Amino acid sequence: MEQKYDTLFSFVENTLKEQTEQKKRGWNDFNLLTTVLKYHDEVRLHSRMIGKLLDPKGKHYQGSLFLEIFLERLGLKNWSMDLSNATVQIEYKDIDLYITDGSKHLIIENKIWASDQPCQIMKYINIIVEDNSDQNLIKKGGRTRQYDKKSFVLDENLLRVVYLTPRKKVVPAEHGTDGEYIYFTNSDDKLEKCSKRNNTELLVPNGLKRYEAKYQKVGYIDVILPWLTECRKKISNIANLNESIGQYIDVVERVNGIYKGKVVTIEEELLKEGNKDKLLLALELDKEMDKIKRDVLVHFFNKLSKELEDKSYSDKTEIILPKKID
Repeated sequence: MEQKYDTLFSFVENTLKEQTEQKKRGWNDFNLLTTVLKYHDEVRLHSRMIGKLLDPKGKHYQGSLFLEIFLERLGLKNWSMDLSNATVQIEYKDIDLYITDGSKHLIIENKIWASDQPCQIMKYINIIVEDNSDQNLIKKGGRTRQYDKKSFVLDENLLRVVYLTPRKKVVPAEHGTDGEYIYFTNSDDKLEKCSKRNNTELLVPNGLKRYEAKYQKVGYIDVILPWLTECRKKISNIANLNESIGQYIDVVERVNGIYKGKVVTIEEELLKEGNKDKLLLALELDKEMDKIKRDVLVHFFNKLSKELEDKSYSDKTEIILPKKID
């Protein structure tokens, strides 16, 4: 048994040495973004970072390159958005990301951990429809859900809604989807109540209406990470831009719980395939740690008590020793 533990201790010692050597060579887990912002800050970090990269007029000076790759990842390569006229707005009238070329409109709700707000998606759709009332975004030729006579279907060639989230939920609260279109599932009273909220009343003065819009829920792992990776490959020769995207990739991995540090850790090494025997020994040792800690405390306080007695402090000090575990 002692030989087995010697193997475990040697493994730990070698891992710590490797960790030290990696740090000497400059390996680190420093991330500028998470130094100034929380890694799950959806507005100031994620929406801004994604929006700034998508913006064809952004200071990355790559034009519409990143936006083109993004639309392709969303399956909108043939949506025919005019990228030469496209604009990307962050927090446009409360909409996290709004992309438009003047005739086509893409609404993106970016939701990390925050709760969905009342009537949120329906409110955003109403804002864009009302802002572009001259375009008549309502689809010609009927509705997708015939039993809801109050709901107007919007032309999928003109308007789309994307729900971007690392969570498993398929659709925001108070909304439903038939697989393709999103619609409002709550009552007319709730829609009217939402219409009277101060901010909503200013943005949609004619009140919220029921609309159905072409919809897709996308995740950070299946869309954002591949998009960032492809963008990074395209500009691999631009050092600062490449590093910035790389740091944001680390943040996205943190949000999704798949981030692995650059510097080796004992935990990661123990969990590697082939180290099962060492992991079992570590777990066995962990079970004994409470007993070991208590024995160390008993030894410490016994020694302290003896020191105090030798210095004639025993009449002023009362020491209650923890019970020793057999």
